[in-house]
Amino acid sequence: GDWVEEEFQDVRLPNLAKKKRVMSITRDFFASPASPIPMACNTGAKLKGAYRFFGDEGVNSADLLHSHVQQTLKRAKEYNVVLSINDTTSMNLSNHEAAEGLGCLSTEQGEDGYFLHDTVVFTTDGIPLGVLDAQTWARNPEEHGKRVKRKQKRIEEKESYKWLRSLQATAGAMAEVPGVQWVSVG
Repeated sequence: GDWVEEEFQDVRLPNLAKKKRVMSITRDFFASPASPIPMACNTGAKLKGAYRFFGDEGVNSADLLHSHVQQTLKRAKEYNVVLSINDTTSMNLSNHEAAEGLGCLSTEQGEDGYFLHDTVVFTTDGIPLGVLDAQTWARNPEEHGKRVKRKQKRIEEKESYKWLRSLQATAGAMAEVPGVQWVSVG
């Protein structure tokens, strides 16, 4: 087997065909990380398969990430101290007019996209070991300018909950990988 098979050996997908597809897509994107999807997939059949996979509502990010998280924890066991670093990135897709389901990114109208809050594990030398948690969301454009209602929401309903969820993912990793000192950085 290769590194892709090792990384996705425990991927939670409903059948072997989908498991093979995620491995094929991963290999294609790894070989051409800066390319758009049609260039990375390099054949019509692979491109069609990738778009079908991405549009499959039966596939979710948690199922895809599960196997990678397990491999990340396995790699972390080799170190005395690891850094669990989390931060938010905004994906501005305002120039992609055909994109649907985007939210507003800021207090300025017209900035459309979504957010990614990830937790990535590193060695103290800066070597990335993998992703521990990833959260994505889009702000509802109809809620734009209604931040005064935020004090009425439960913490789990607020965007700031992402920090606690990342901390919970780190605490879970600590429980699964005893003997390693986990330092949460946010």
